[in-house]
Amino acid sequence: MLLLLFGVEVYSQTPSVVYLGNRNIKVGIRPGIGGRIVFFGLTDRGNILKQDTVLWNEPEAAKPGPETVNSYKPYHGNQVWLSPMGQWWQNQNIYPSKKGDRWPPDPYLIYSSNKIISRSNSAMVWQSPESPLSGIQLTQQIEIIGTASLSYRVKATNVRDTALSWGLWINTPVEGKARCFVKVSSVNSVKIKDKEKLLHMMPYSVVDSFFSFDPYQIEVKEAKIYSKACITPLMHLIAVFHKNQLMIIETIGVESEKIHPDQNEIEIFNQIAPDPVEDLLELEFHSAYKTIAPGESIAMEQVWTLFPYDGSEKRDDQLKFLLSKLSCL
Repeated sequence: MLLLLFGVEVYSQTPSVVYLGNRNIKVGIRPGIGGRIVFFGLTDRGNILKQDTVLWNEPEAAKPGPETVNSYKPYHGNQVWLSPMGQWWQNQNIYPSKKGDRWPPDPYLIYSSNKIISRSNSAMVWQSPESPLSGIQLTQQIEIIGTASLSYRVKATNVRDTALSWGLWINTPVEGKARCFVKVSSVNSVKIKDKEKLLHMMPYSVVDSFFSFDPYQIEVKEAKIYSKACITPLMHLIAVFHKNQLMIIETIGVESEKIHPDQNEIEIFNQIAPDPVEDLLELEFHSAYKTIAPGESIAMEQVWTLFPYDGSEKRDDQLKFLLSKLSCL
């Protein structure tokens, strides 16, 4: 964990993307759009995250503000949401007509400029404004550890004078045809959300105790094909192969009964569309759902690790490589 002092602002104006790194990995944070992580990759292999670099330097007038309550601009990059989705607009009275809505996420948290609290070549702490919609202020911090790992911590503080109940939801997007793996006890550990409502379901498999969506099985893309897998994992991690890299995201496990019943510890959303720009694979973790007293916080921690991968895109080859790396963690 970071041993950093809070309270010293490094920049009076936040730059578009702040980069940290060593000779092995590089990480980039965009403070001005919700403080999201927009770049993570081995220095010789590029960015494993999905993001839109065209929008990194857009005019300030084009950026959505906290009043953007009925639309969503997909900058992508790693984002922090609150859990559950069904309560996103319940805890506010600013927009009474939004009560009961499930979309979009809190614009104060996903679009507002974040203040950089402290920064070095290998570590950084940044903080969102206080949101009058959710009653939450987010503090995020990262530190490069070892040769190719990142320690990542998110804290949500209740800034109201009354108690609130929330969980944390970390959403890490990659390209839609990347392949992810989640260790499960059986196929019964995987539930497809709203399965009965889907016209076309994203193919998936559970082989050798690992779940994966299989977007490469889709041959005709006349419309968007998407599904969300709600997973009770056997191991508290997600692995994904993309850009000749393997990324493993680990977190501390949480008991299923402590997560809000509308959510699962791990959720994977996969979409393939006629326009490849809209292809998307979201790797999502949920924390426990807790009541937070005024001034108190909840937190969630992850470790991101990268490995170079020069093998084939076949599932069996990727899984064999993954298992060899899991034995080293």
